[in-house]
Amino acid sequence: MTFRIGCHPQAMELRQLEYFVAVAEERSFSRGAERAYVVQSAVSTAVAKLERELDMKLLDRSAYPVTLTPAGAAFLVEAQATLAASRRARNTIERYRGQVSGSVDLGILMSSGPLAISQRSRTVRSTSPWSPPRERREQ
Repeated sequence: MTFRIGCHPQAMELRQLEYFVAVAEERSFSRGAERAYVVQSAVSTAVAKLERELDMKLLDRSAYPVTLTPAGAAFLVEAQATLAASRRARNTIERYRGQVSGSVDLGILMSSGPLAISQRSRTVRSTSPWSPPRERREQ
């Protein structure tokens, strides 16, 4: 076991996890790279960096097909769960894409003559994704 003194581990990136999972599931760096739509050297570099950051070998590269180490097998389960959680998090906000949020306050001076406020209110209500307008009268 190696202890690191005075240095902070690098943050894992989702891309590293995606590449690791692809290689582990495909049991091949080249097929994992194909699945991730990147060159094999990028996948190999990312997985090697992940292993350095974790200070643990996750894959046994000495045989073909590539196999998981015991630590790699345990890590695979968590990496898959992390990627699934990331997809769920991204999907939860999709319904908000393109929506306008907030409120609009409209002030009208009553001294400027009669206005069709209720008609304007119905127009806003029927064409707006916002919550229904509230009418507030001040005197």
